[in-house]
Amino acid sequence: MQRTGWQPALFWAGMIALIGFRLLLTSDVSTQINYAPQDDSLYVTRAFHFLRGEGFGPYDPRILVKYPGLTF
Repeated sequence: MQRTGWQPALFWAGMIALIGFRLLLTSDVSTQINYAPQDDSLYVTRAFHFLRGEGFGPYDPRILVKYPGLTF
């Protein structure tokens, strides 16, 4: 099928219109960003204790936190 000169222009105009419509709908929606360094520090301290051969580390309330991929 042979394309004429106006079909690609119509396609890109439609794409730009859809992108603009999406931006219009989501322009007032705020994104909630939760920065939780304590979650990352749990992974780092757990790895530190594993590398030192201390197993799960000291017995405290954080020892009972269930990490993804870790079953017990």
